[in-house]
Amino acid sequence: IHLSYKHLASVIRFAVWNNSSNSKVKLVNVNTRLSSNKAVFATHAKLAHIDARTNNYRVTKIYNIGSELAFLSSGIKEGRSYYFQLKIENGDFVPIVGTAYTVGDYWPNSTNPEGIVFWIKPGSLGTQGKIVGLDEIYVSKWGPDMDEQAAGVTGIRSLTDGATATKSMIINYKSSSTFATDYPAFYHIYHSVNGSNENGVWYLPARDELKMLFAGYSGKIYESIVNWVTNEMPNYDSAGMHSSTLSIQHKSYCKKWYG
Repeated sequence: IHLSYKHLASVIRFAVWNNSSNSKVKLVNVNTRLSSNKAVFATHAKLAHIDARTNNYRVTKIYNIGSELAFLSSGIKEGRSYYFQLKIENGDFVPIVGTAYTVGDYWPNSTNPEGIVFWIKPGSLGTQGKIVGLDEIYVSKWGPDMDEQAAGVTGIRSLTDGATATKSMIINYKSSSTFATDYPAFYHIYHSVNGSNENGVWYLPARDELKMLFAGYSGKIYESIVNWVTNEMPNYDSAGMHSSTLSIQHKSYCKKWYG
């Protein structure tokens, strides 16, 4: 359970149990927030988004402060404890379209994995996100010392969209006789990973996508990873990190999926 606020000595506890006929339901998280995005202890508020999810269903319990939760109408009081008992009934289940994944899952499955999920799109309930490929090789060279943006490579300086940058690099240089030696990482994506398809789904991650991967790999909070202004990844060589992360900038490629 993650509570995004700290209200002095107050305590909020949730007891959740399955009262449905679905024996496979698994509680993934409990999110407490207001539909207005105001603090939970605002005078006019709604306690919403209390979710339980399996690979097939979403459960949302919504309680209105002032009616069902009238005792909260004046706000959460300092030093008080609050207890919520949430019962999952058959009528609470809403089917999820597409297979739902969590960070760390094999994609598309553990039998024939092509990658590992490292980011889930917020609000997609695990049906959309990004994957890091498993079939990797070490490539130490990114490319020659030149201005690819000036050369017409669309999006090459994007911090968030590695897919566009990768496709643009391939389109610009795929016919070059020195593509394989000048840009070996992009050549590998184009020739070996995407089967010489310039519209292939795999790509080299942009800087902030590397941050997502680093966060998913290390368990760090994405927003806490700062000072990425050089080519180094802060704390990549800390005691808690696996040594293979050292080369993650050079050998990782990603894919987006939409369930």
